[in-house]
Amino acid sequence: MHSCIEVNGSGLSTLSKEERQKIKSCTGPLDAIKNDGNLYKVTAKQVSLYIKGKKDVLVYEYLPFCTGESGRSPIEVKQVCDKKKWSCVIISSVYDGIFPIPSNNNFPMFVIDNSVYNTDNYQTYSELFYADLTNSNSEDRAVNTFHYFHDGKYVRSYASIHDV
Repeated sequence: MHSCIEVNGSGLSTLSKEERQKIKSCTGPLDAIKNDGNLYKVTAKQVSLYIKGKKDVLVYEYLPFCTGESGRSPIEVKQVCDKKKWSCVIISSVYDGIFPIPSNNNFPMFVIDNSVYNTDNYQTYSELFYADLTNSNSEDRAVNTFHYFHDGKYVRSYASIHDV
């Protein structure tokens, strides 16, 4: 079992000026975003719209500073999804350790738009974001990192990418 404990802030205040310039608001559909080295802030509503248009989607609740399942390489998660022919959305809960975004990622990186929840406490806004996204407050969803959707509906959450 691994634990990922850090100061509760989003990590935005620790970014350099150059890193902050790479944070953009997502203003269009998620599928229109490409990996361009930027990090795109998304709302649960935007992610829900993307999910509704896909058959199978895995949303990875990524914590870059974590050494456990929540900190698994996004490239590895995307490879698992590609093998299953699932769409994959990587959403970081924080800004800590996310930059630089590797240029060999063949997918965009997203971060929760915490302004929707009026808090910088990543544990608070992450919980609210995933409750909104999944429409579930189950313990299974709250403690796990990999959230699976089928035909636009939340099905379940997995603790490990190997369980997916």
